[in-house]
Amino acid sequence: MDGAKVLAELSKAFPLKSKISYIFGLVLEDGTGFYNGALAIRDGAVLGSYVKTHLVPFGEYFPGKTVLLPILRFLTGQREPPVLNVIGELTRGLAPEPIETIAGYPVGITICYEAIFPGIARRLSKRGARWLVNLTNDGWYLDTAAPHQHFLMNIPRAIENRLPFVRAANTGISAVIDPLGRVTAGTELNQRIVRSGQLEELAVARTFPWALMQSLFPALCLVFTIVGQIGKLINNRAL
Repeated sequence: MDGAKVLAELSKAFPLKSKISYIFGLVLEDGTGFYNGALAIRDGAVLGSYVKTHLVPFGEYFPGKTVLLPILRFLTGQREPPVLNVIGELTRGLAPEPIETIAGYPVGITICYEAIFPGIARRLSKRGARWLVNLTNDGWYLDTAAPHQHFLMNIPRAIENRLPFVRAANTGISAVIDPLGRVTAGTELNQRIVRSGQLEELAVARTFPWALMQSLFPALCLVFTIVGQIGKLINNRAL
């Protein structure tokens, strides 16, 4: 990513020469594709970048485009069907890695609905993230139940990984969530306000966080289900 170019643009609006760490959501470009990403900056230098790894189908990319596009062209009689105007052409990022934003406190970043996937936060946690951030544009949800539901999905990620969580949404709901899932600071939907909060770690070392066994639990459920069904079939035959 062209960090110098991005810094030049951001410096017009933000005091980047400071001791404060900033995390910006923006579209990044590297000459081969465009990415829905985030950039961490401190004291005028780029600390690292993150690009979204789990894109929204039919929103940020067109799944099965080589198969579906000819069908759409046939149905609409147009070479560029109108649906293409609302589907992005973003490139998926690689495996997420924490970014060192504050000395000793690397952050794991997720963007938009990536927060609903436990595996992404789990990978960030296992790779050393000490806190988690979710950046999202929820403006298109308007005043519905959707932004509230989307916000609530972040709370389990904090609990599962026993990590503090910061959520920043352009129209809300933004919040600071502690490792036990308690909202310690937050905003209402469509509220223009500045909030500050403390990123608190658990006093006890991360006591058997759910994330460590997250993959094991559903596998065990599947095994018990299969064993139970086999046992039922054997019992029915015995009768």
